Amino acid sequence: MRSRTTTSVTAGTALALGLLLGACSPAAEEAAPAATETAQPTEAASEEPAPEPAPTEAAKGTRENPAQPDVDTITFSEAGAPVYEVLLSKANFAADDVVAQHYEFNEPAPEGSAYAVLPVTATYRGAETGQAWLDLDVTFVAADGRTFEPSLALVPDDLTITPEVGAGGVVQGNLSFALPADALAGGLWSVVHEYGTSQEPSFFAAA
Repeated sequence: MRSRTTTSVTAGTALALGLLLGACSPAAEEAAPAATETAQPTEAASEEPAPEPAPTEAAKGTRENPAQPDVDTITFSEAGAPVYEVLLSKANFAADDVVAQHYEFNEPAPEGSAYAVLPVTATYRGAETGQAWLDLDVTFVAADGRTFEPSLALVPDDLTITPEVGAGGVVQGNLSFALPADALAGGLWSVVHEYGTSQEPSFFAAA
């Protein structure tokens, strides 16, 4: 009888111990939640305004950037090869006496106009020969668009009597213009290579 009691107590103790161990096993424990990374907001990069492009200067000899008398030489080219180099000097815009004294048959300038005398220097760079007074068309362009061709009045060292020259030849001469007083302000001298393919004028400041 004593033996059965001992066995029952031992069995009960073992059963209780087994239940206790089972409850404490890792399988019964809840899995710890995995750590999650929280994205940190990034500061928006400060946007700086793009720098404005530097203004480009118009090419020398254009209306916007005319060549300067006695300073700038304009080259006229064909197929990339120079044909003429032209330099204008400062004009005499009160040349009525010069015109009248040079040739007795010169007519006075029209009423409201006065004679101007423009010195021209042209260097021929072509492969054959050139005659500047025929090859180059020089005009006065008023600010309002009026255009004035050379007058028929002869002047000292007139460009129209300069010779034909070969490569490297230089001619210097004067052209006369009868210009209205109201055309002078803001006017420009225009030079065109008459036999060039582009016929694009180059401009010189007149004052």
